[in-house]
Amino acid sequence: MSQMKHEKETGLTYWRSLDELASTPEFREAVQREFPGEDWDRLPPATRRQFLKVMGASLAMAGLTACRWPKEEIVPFAHRPEGRRPGVPEHFATSMELGGVALGMLVTSFDGRPIKAEGNRLHPDSLGALTAIAQAEVLQLYDPDRSRRLLLREGGQQYVKEWSDFEAAATEHFSGDGTGVAVLAGTSSSPTRAMMRDRFLDAHPKAGWYEYEPISRDNEREGTRLVFGTALRAHPKLDQAGVVACFDADPLFDHPSSLRLAREFASARDPESGNGGRLYVAESSFSLTGARADHRVAVPSSRVPVVLARIAHLLVAEHRIELPAAAAGYGGDGGQEISEGEVRFAELLAADLAKFQGGGVILVGPRQEPAVHALAAVLNQVLGSTVGYTLDPDPERPTHLQAISDLAASMSSGSVQTLLILGGNPVYDAPADLQFSELLAEVPLSIHLSMYDDETSQRCTWHLPRAHGLEAWGDGTAWDGTVTMRQPLIAPLYDGRSAIEVLALAAGSKSTSGYELVRENLRGSTPANFESFWKRALHDGTVEGTARDAVQPRFDPGRLAVAVDGLRALLDSALPSAERPEVVLAADSRVWDGRFANNGWLQELPDALTKVTWDNALLISPATARELGIDDGEIVAVEAGGATVEVPSFVLPGQARSSMTLALGYGRTAAGQVGNGVGANAFVLRTSTAPNVVSGASVQGTGRSYHLATTQDHFAI
Repeated sequence: MSQMKHEKETGLTYWRSLDELASTPEFREAVQREFPGEDWDRLPPATRRQFLKVMGASLAMAGLTACRWPKEEIVPFAHRPEGRRPGVPEHFATSMELGGVALGMLVTSFDGRPIKAEGNRLHPDSLGALTAIAQAEVLQLYDPDRSRRLLLREGGQQYVKEWSDFEAAATEHFSGDGTGVAVLAGTSSSPTRAMMRDRFLDAHPKAGWYEYEPISRDNEREGTRLVFGTALRAHPKLDQAGVVACFDADPLFDHPSSLRLAREFASARDPESGNGGRLYVAESSFSLTGARADHRVAVPSSRVPVVLARIAHLLVAEHRIELPAAAAGYGGDGGQEISEGEVRFAELLAADLAKFQGGGVILVGPRQEPAVHALAAVLNQVLGSTVGYTLDPDPERPTHLQAISDLAASMSSGSVQTLLILGGNPVYDAPADLQFSELLAEVPLSIHLSMYDDETSQRCTWHLPRAHGLEAWGDGTAWDGTVTMRQPLIAPLYDGRSAIEVLALAAGSKSTSGYELVRENLRGSTPANFESFWKRALHDGTVEGTARDAVQPRFDPGRLAVAVDGLRALLDSALPSAERPEVVLAADSRVWDGRFANNGWLQELPDALTKVTWDNALLISPATARELGIDDGEIVAVEAGGATVEVPSFVLPGQARSSMTLALGYGRTAAGQVGNGVGANAFVLRTSTAPNVVSGASVQGTGRSYHLATTQDHFAI
């Protein structure tokens, strides 16, 4: 049977080689030479996604352009540095920062090219391991869609510029006292950036400084402020815990110290005797932590405060645990409506917490309101839980939502004439009700430093290419405050600059070299022999002895009363139903908030629970799907606050009834060739008043279906 006839009868298409599948020009030329009479233009084009689904991301990255080294931009070894042998890999300690926390890495460089990242065993959070996102940093370095040039957009035209052009413009616009100037920056733990922020504000005292991160732990931070009067950072010790209780928390995945916590949790479990940290999880959607739970109950996210309050009531009423006088009403009267499964879960957990006083820990996830975190902090204190505290590195900082809202108000009033945006993508991920894109268009001069000409850059006057983390000098701090170094392994491929270098330029500093700025900041707090200290810091990747000191917090009675009132309001909230469900907006395990959407390896990485690749889906419980008449894979329309997004459904056992989960970070329009048009944009549902859980949404099936790519598709092929 001929190939053409076989394809018509079976519907299957076969390829003779990978070159034919990719339809490379070399393959077409070779076929034309051998079979000049055939019309090879009829071959079906193979998209990048199809190729990845068949061959897997690693082969695609090697065979296509996602990891192609732009050799013309890298200094060749025609004049090899002294002491370096060709073909011998070298290892450098550096770091990656995500969400304002630095994670130590060891990156292997081969002939001057970074090729692989692993964990730094000297780093307190890495301990020799890395997350998938951190390992994919090397692939982002070689992304061909990264920005390669400065762009100036004026009068509907786009002009290619040089750094000297921008430096001249910066000298003009950043020369006064800062009136009308605002800086919007992503959160950062870098001591050097803090130094440059202070220097910038000293030079421009009337300028505004705002920090915004779409995924943050501000609720936990504000919860500790409610209890103790100041913002603190919690440090759970799972290896010392006999009971671990998680309420909408996933410490084994999304905590900044998740690698360390996973190691501690594993070390505390003795599979032979059954002793060790017994794990309780109450959550709306399956998490990596929940999948390992000894006792798990599926609870809508808005019902988590009710379950935790019931446990507090049981601890007081049945186990004689005393709460502070100002927090006496925290447990309520135990009369809140609660399901039979939730009652049983609360009884078991309360008994275990009372039994393991001094050896338990209660963790609340970042999506829960500050009052819920405050209750957890109170219970941890009175139970003597295995949680330590350090001072927050910037306790007076406004929350990220407050900061972006304040900036939007200033932009709306016309008081912002010059806006410098250091990283981030607020046009895409700012709360939808702020209408940041429209406000940005009214700012006379806007400047965006970014690795991509993304949604925000395309609406700014200036776009500046940002240096990748493996191309720039910098520093950061771990979750416990340990100073972590970042050193470049390669010169900037596309002449990018780091945030501290652009900030130094705007501040009018004498030196705008990242190398000199980091050294200057570190020199102020080091021994006399700085060069020896500097070499040791770069070698180890961390600065020993810089972790923050532990503090012994005390309750603030006045604030506790406010926290109790906040919790009562949450307990009185309406129950979600199938007709008015809640939609939980969660960070994606691969693309996070969308900043890694153009990384093909991460897009191809299957979700740990659903095994879905290349898409986000609305996770629905089987019971809710039946009540709404929604089939698995059916495209549904989710409407809330006047915004609507269409997304395929995924019926997932273990999902809480009347609670649905949708991952953020998809639906990008200016991410690059890989990330554009992948998935649905959940940020359109996110507002400044409901950033994490959208209550009273409308979810309706459209009758159209969509095939979600999963790992089963790859195995079948």
